Amino acid sequence: LVQIKVIEADRQREVYNSIVRQLDTIENKSLPDVTISSNQLTFENVRFLRPQKHTITIKNVGQVPARFQFLPKPGQAESHKQWLWIDPSSDMIMPGAQKEVGLTVVVDDRSADALNSGADSIEDILILHLENGKDLFITISGNYLRTSFCTNLEELVVAPGPVRSLPAGPIPRKSAAGPPDGVGRLHVPKELWLLVDYMYRNGLQTESLFLTSGNRKNIWTVIEALDTGRPLPDGIDVHSVAETLVRFLDGLPEPVIPSHLYRRCIDSVNSVVLCRQVVSEMPPVPQCVFIYIMAFLREVLRNTKAPAPGDDTVITADKLALIFGSLLLRPPTQDARQRGRTHSVLTGDTAEALLTKKQAAFVRHFLVSASDS
Repeated sequence: LVQIKVIEADRQREVYNSIVRQLDTIENKSLPDVTISSNQLTFENVRFLRPQKHTITIKNVGQVPARFQFLPKPGQAESHKQWLWIDPSSDMIMPGAQKEVGLTVVVDDRSADALNSGADSIEDILILHLENGKDLFITISGNYLRTSFCTNLEELVVAPGPVRSLPAGPIPRKSAAGPPDGVGRLHVPKELWLLVDYMYRNGLQTESLFLTSGNRKNIWTVIEALDTGRPLPDGIDVHSVAETLVRFLDGLPEPVIPSHLYRRCIDSVNSVVLCRQVVSEMPPVPQCVFIYIMAFLREVLRNTKAPAPGDDTVITADKLALIFGSLLLRPPTQDARQRGRTHSVLTGDTAEALLTKKQAAFVRHFLVSASDS
């Protein structure tokens, strides 16, 4: 009697499939797995400089540590748009543990220009990647309330009403090349006039004007009034209004003194005549704004007491020149991400410090002079 081994094909397939399933189960248990509390976040009525924060919870429901990070989308360098902050953007979560991740929308000088013009919107898709695991997607959406900040001067003087009431997109500049007193045009933006008028009526003799920081909530209130066309509320401290003016000028996409005149300004600082010649060649709207600001700053100096020896709290022509030199004059290649804070006094012999001193010297000519004409 000869015994022959026979392979049962059906039984073999059954055993094979069982082994594959067991291996898949082991492999799946070794892969990271998480759940997120929400994959859709909506930010309503986003305003300039006002942060809005949502928090999502990432929970590790797998059996191995899960390391996550937010990845850029194909063809992009960053994992999210400029107006979004993620904290933390990467971390590791142990099995059974969870991690809260804050997603904050804050529109500042870097992002407001694109949102005002309609080139960008509060929309984004985030890729949450698990190391050696899957990708999850989080949708960001919201609506943006337009601001007068980070808007060109030529657009502001022809805006038919409060900027908040205008749709996203460029404001038509039909008469931008004409005289400032054309039909429907102002000599200076109404937002600038409201700020200066408030300080003129309430704060010319305020100590440390432009040297003391304002209150953040008061600054928000002032910006909201400017954007909606309402009068500035009584009782707002003058320092908050002064800082709002600094932020307004610092956020302009094109500085008051056009970038193409920057080199001439720097080369003319040793001659007041040459400095005045540069100003005389400025376009009408920036020229009016420059003259208006200089006239106001001279009024501030006239109403400021002489500083006592060693008293650094009193505003002087040199201090104003340093602050407003960096606001009104910017190198052509300097964008919002590269700008330093204008309240910081630069020292040393670096090229940047030398340019800052020349910017201040240019502005100082108009602070100590009796006339801008």
